Amino acid sequence: MVDIKNTVLKLNEMAAINAAAAADGDGAAIDYTKKDDGKILLLIGGANGKAVIKKGDMIQGVRDMEIDVTTAEKAIVVESGRFMNRDGKVVVSGLSGVTVRAVELP
Repeated sequence: MVDIKNTVLKLNEMAAINAAAAADGDGAAIDYTKKDDGKILLLIGGANGKAVIKKGDMIQGVRDMEIDVTTAEKAIVVESGRFMNRDGKVVVSGLSGVTVRAVELP
């Protein structure tokens, strides 16, 4: 599993968004420990255009969310209670070519 480095934004300051990481295989883990809301996940699809945000392992984690993505970049804000695991990570997996970036709002 690949750990995603969140891009942390500050008010009134520009920031370069960290490089995307591949979500194939075991997936990509996004850190939600410092702030469990206010994160935007940016997904770029591969040839098949499917990504899955895995359900969390806590009480609200009842089902995965499958997302259709294409080669265009898409953005989503997910509910941490539904998708965060006890280790504070949200996991996104996808088939070949799906990549993920995370932006943390101030």
